[in-house]
Amino acid sequence: MTPIPGGSFLMGCNFPTDEDCDPVLEHPQHQVTLAPFFLGATEVTQEDWQAVTGMNPSTFAGCAECPVETVSWDQVQDFIDTLNKLSGYAYYLPSEAQWEYAARAGNTAVVFAGGNTLGLVGWFGTPTGGTQPVAGLDPNDWFLFDMSGNVYEWCEDDYHGDYNGAPADGSAWVDASPSGIKVVRGGAWSSPELDCRLSARTLSVPKNAGSNIVGFRLGRN
Repeated sequence: MTPIPGGSFLMGCNFPTDEDCDPVLEHPQHQVTLAPFFLGATEVTQEDWQAVTGMNPSTFAGCAECPVETVSWDQVQDFIDTLNKLSGYAYYLPSEAQWEYAARAGNTAVVFAGGNTLGLVGWFGTPTGGTQPVAGLDPNDWFLFDMSGNVYEWCEDDYHGDYNGAPADGSAWVDASPSGIKVVRGGAWSSPELDCRLSARTLSVPKNAGSNIVGFRLGRN
């Protein structure tokens, strides 16, 4: 786990540095102030998942250091519950605000997590035909790997179509009557550059375990 310092940042569209911002999904840009927390330096790997659950659901199985994928949000919650009982810690899925804050690493001049040349920091665009071992490319300024590309990452938040009403304290935005969909961030091995941008957002259904482009990383206070 990597310590992430507390602080404030502007979440959402970072125009004009990022000229490809979605005019709705990534707006309005808004200030968020977060307490310090810890975040996994890498996505949870197949080896990690197998150590906790005794099985490996990944489509691209056989690569212990590749991120686990083909796991639903609900399955991830079960994994975290088991891990917490085994470890005595209180791990969780990061909020969408925690995810973007950590991915940006205090740098307002980058479009991707670690730089403006995606090929140096993230696996994307299907050149490999699947996931790659974690930490194989350059990290961002806080030494977090693969936050752009490799696999999308589940967040704790319910999905919202814009940021109107979003929490300002970095907490997960969870509704009393949820829509039934959750946020995923970061892009994947098959994604175009557009989807690997730091402010890019998309969604997936919590029970959807059929996607080999979605994994996760852990947070902890």
